[in-house]
Amino acid sequence: MDGASIGLLMIVATYNSSDNHGGAARAAFRLNAALRSAGMEAFFFCRHKQTRDPFSIRLTERRSELPQGLKRLEAFWSETGRNFLISENRTGLSSTIFSVDPFGLDVTEAPVAAIARIHHLHWCSNFISPASIRFLREAGRPIFITLHDQWWMTGGCHYSAGCTKYEADCAQCPQLFSDPAGLTETALSEKIDAFAGSDVTVVTPSQWMADCARNSTVFRNADVQVVRNPIDVDVFTPPSPTERADARAELGLEEDDVVLLFGAQTLSDRRKGFNELVQALKLVNDRIKRRLFLVSFGRPAKHTLSVAGIPAIELGEIFDDRRLAQIYGAADLFVIPSLEDNYPNTIVESLACGTPAVGYAAGGISDLIDDKITGVTAKPVGDVPALADAIIAGIENFTGSDQIREACRNAVADSHHADTIAAQMIGLYSEKAADFHAPINEEEKFILAAAVARNKSGRSTFATLDAGSSVFNSEAAMRVLLPLLSVHEKAEARRAAELKEKDLTLHPGELCPIGRGRPGMRILGDGWAEPFLDGVWTNTGKSHLHFFVEAGETVRSVEILVSAPKDGRQTFSIKQDREILGDFDIEGPHRRKIEIPLSPITGPQFVNITFEFPEPELNDPEQEDSPPQKIFVSGFTVLSDEAAGHKDGKSNQWLRRLTSFAFRENKRAARNNIT
Repeated sequence: MDGASIGLLMIVATYNSSDNHGGAARAAFRLNAALRSAGMEAFFFCRHKQTRDPFSIRLTERRSELPQGLKRLEAFWSETGRNFLISENRTGLSSTIFSVDPFGLDVTEAPVAAIARIHHLHWCSNFISPASIRFLREAGRPIFITLHDQWWMTGGCHYSAGCTKYEADCAQCPQLFSDPAGLTETALSEKIDAFAGSDVTVVTPSQWMADCARNSTVFRNADVQVVRNPIDVDVFTPPSPTERADARAELGLEEDDVVLLFGAQTLSDRRKGFNELVQALKLVNDRIKRRLFLVSFGRPAKHTLSVAGIPAIELGEIFDDRRLAQIYGAADLFVIPSLEDNYPNTIVESLACGTPAVGYAAGGISDLIDDKITGVTAKPVGDVPALADAIIAGIENFTGSDQIREACRNAVADSHHADTIAAQMIGLYSEKAADFHAPINEEEKFILAAAVARNKSGRSTFATLDAGSSVFNSEAAMRVLLPLLSVHEKAEARRAAELKEKDLTLHPGELCPIGRGRPGMRILGDGWAEPFLDGVWTNTGKSHLHFFVEAGETVRSVEILVSAPKDGRQTFSIKQDREILGDFDIEGPHRRKIEIPLSPITGPQFVNITFEFPEPELNDPEQEDSPPQKIFVSGFTVLSDEAAGHKDGKSNQWLRRLTSFAFRENKRAARNNIT
């Protein structure tokens, strides 16, 4: 870090569960970058680091140093307690993520966080728990929270589906069939206690979310400010006529076609309103004589788009903002049918590219769509004919005009410019921190430079995992959880017994090829799909690899042979006993040999290596009709000081070209690609 980058301005610590995955992560990361551009020493703390940004710090616990009792408690909650009380207990009112976090990190143990003058929290599920907020309060620095959904003010739901019990006590939650442990009341009470008497500043991108916060029991007395999410207006910009024509031609679209653009992470979340969109498009298609096209990006299921009766072009996930801007610019109308939403970045990006928007007047969508300038809102929310009327009005009144595209651009270009948002936040920070603009001393400069150097070397920063949650102190909760603990321990014992019966012995330097019919199969658990040819696909968010190290042998690292689906990209973490060993980002079907250093393992003992994918998109949990996050593993080797890694030979060649479709139907095509 050179001297110019360490200015006379403030140290800000930003916190979000991920630095790249999900709308909240992108909004928080963009803000952090804007603060740095404005001269702030802004550092981004996350549990799941997916970028190579030197100012993004992966913060996690050191699993090997956790007390056994805490490890058992955490395993019990994540594998049994949470499933019983939440996952398997959801009603049909909502399919949006619902979470209660009894465990969190003491983030103030990170050197940069310890000297930060502002702590700014965003979406922190499974990262910073309500109970661990006390560490931030003890640091004596101002706390800011940006609400990307309603979780910080509810008993567990991330969107309340119209329920207002968060304004009282969250008792008898309508999103759970039953709550014998009083979980939602306890979780809400814990959040109330976490912020009671503190000078917390709540930031919301939408006026709707601000009103929710002011009415909530958690933030009723807090300072609530509305600050929009920043975007890169130099990337999201209207195309020239030639660029627009080229983008449409690339998609096979004619000049007179009406192109409706729709973006979604998953379609199974009822809150996203996909069913309403399909029904509305059927009505639109019957009434509009021009040729309609529906273009989608994200992860919608192919079999569902065609039911609207309109030709559909699916572009899949788009990671490049410039490519996404081209798609926005090629469209005539952006359609967002969400029944409940905070402040969708997609609308801001679309308007910045000059494309008007249509959607229900739900949540913060009304802040963005002005019926006279930037599009049409449909009322009442959820009414299918109203959405169809709005789409038709949008087509008839808001397409084909350069003046309208310019008006859409002007509506967001200045108000959402990164410099504008950074200036607003710096103003708020300055009001709360008396020493915000005090010069950074030499010791602080050293700490900042050391953090950047540590990041560039790929090392994590560690903090203590805290389990001070009142969830485990509630009499009602214990009455329910204690019997479950007995069930959990019996299941763990049964699992250990099953492992002992399997031949899982693996000696250093020995390659373990994986696939159907392999005598040395060492992939276990529900996280792995059917063994396929020369390897096996992971098929859930978390998959485990087990092996046994014999007495007298010491294993220090593991080599794995992996690839991603064809034309795909995957980010995943590898853990040993829940301690993150590394985060990886691979693209395409070509083989990769990855070596992962382990905490030294001396036999005899069983070892568990976990492949874990990022948390689902914000408020969009993985659903059956969404393509699974997965990698293809074809072999692994354990290494010691004495045994070198396995060298590929003809007898152990593996798939170089893979397909991401069904296993049985594609055996022949995949086999033809083996080299």
